[in-house]
Amino acid sequence: MARIVPFECPLTEREKEIQEIITRSGLPVPDVYWHRKYMTDIAVRVQTAFNEKMVFLPFDHVVEVGACGGILHGGDEKSGPRSMRGAYESFADFLNVRIPHAVYVRRLEEIIKCCSYFRRQKIPVFIEGSGPLNVLFGLMETETVLRDMRKEVFEFEAVIKKIADFLVFYYGQLVRSGAKVISIDDSASAVEILGNYGTSSYTQFYLYPFLCKLEDALHGKALIHLCPKVTNALIAVRFAKYVPLFPSSRGLMTYEDGILTGAGKVSFMGQLCFKSLKTVLPVRKIYEVRMKNRKHARIE
Repeated sequence: MARIVPFECPLTEREKEIQEIITRSGLPVPDVYWHRKYMTDIAVRVQTAFNEKMVFLPFDHVVEVGACGGILHGGDEKSGPRSMRGAYESFADFLNVRIPHAVYVRRLEEIIKCCSYFRRQKIPVFIEGSGPLNVLFGLMETETVLRDMRKEVFEFEAVIKKIADFLVFYYGQLVRSGAKVISIDDSASAVEILGNYGTSSYTQFYLYPFLCKLEDALHGKALIHLCPKVTNALIAVRFAKYVPLFPSSRGLMTYEDGILTGAGKVSFMGQLCFKSLKTVLPVRKIYEVRMKNRKHARIE
């Protein structure tokens, strides 16, 4: 079995600085995290502060957790909405609950409308999304997930499929409303958490099929940007490879410009964390992540 190389996340003050922008703006908290008129305002303020060419939505990583019935802290001046975990005690509990469609969940609906607004403004939207295991870790206690994913394999597969189907539906809604990049963070599956065997197995049998299904659902209209932890695992299990985005070009380019160029032209990128947008790279070393072995993806 190939060894999966851990990816060291970049140390940045981005989250802290965003909270400071929210505090300085004087906009109401927690309403700023939940209502589109405030969300669009803050998104533009953050874009200006970081001199970015895209706006980022939302301001946390628990939108999907909330839609799946998670228990959330609504957010305050110190940090945005966050998971309280423990919403479900077992996989069976979750499988007995119906996940509502995105358009019927207030916060998801607000984010979808934000995408439509920025599309009219001709400003590309980068969605900070999650993979299935990240969502599951927000719904149940970590120890319970790690124990039961090995003991209750069939139930675990059903849970991941249920979450994955919802994510494909929701991200499809966002792309139809104008989102140009869907970022997938499934770092709960990282080798530091699951170990080499666990990460390899999850990547092959659960994460990879989810990504293939998401790719099909987006019809090439948006880029799927992978957390580099996910990219490393996909490449290690030989289900993906790096391919130069500009093989014959010379010069330098920021990673941000590479993403904007790739959006709508390739399906996947993910060699760097999105927090490294301003990193300058040789143009020939900006890569797409090209999936292989599509015939082996277990997509239902």
